[in-house]
Amino acid sequence: MLHTGKIAPLPEGKQATTKTDSKEEIKGQRTVRKVKQKMKKEIFKKLPDYAHVERLYKEEKLYDRLLRFVLNSPGLYALQEYEKVLKKEYPEQILDKYKDEVNKMAMHTSDRKHYVYLVSLLRKMQQMKGGIKIVEQIDAEWKVKYKNRPAMMDELRKL
Repeated sequence: MLHTGKIAPLPEGKQATTKTDSKEEIKGQRTVRKVKQKMKKEIFKKLPDYAHVERLYKEEKLYDRLLRFVLNSPGLYALQEYEKVLKKEYPEQILDKYKDEVNKMAMHTSDRKHYVYLVSLLRKMQQMKGGIKIVEQIDAEWKVKYKNRPAMMDELRKL
């Protein structure tokens, strides 16, 4: 019998007042949970690469696996897709991923629109726990490293 969250009625004449009854019930619930977890692991292993497991991770609230997926994904797409779910539990890791990505994006000379977009990402980072300090570091580094990019410097002043 699968545990549904509801307490099943006891057979007639049996009372659940003893400590052993509740200990056995708790052990049974733990066993059911362990079996479910093993089944989930097996199912995830058997899924093909194109199955979008990240959606299943989110649905099943397997946030540690979702975070690993996001951190290993190139670019910002996965990060922005699952940021809302992950940033409360993993703000440092999310900020580190943003930092890496904006630094990669800043390496290439571009137009003002690109710099506006970079600054908007920095503003987004500032809103996260611990983000202000990281953005200040990035700002200071870029002002030294990219001082010959007037459009970038102009947009950073608006930060």
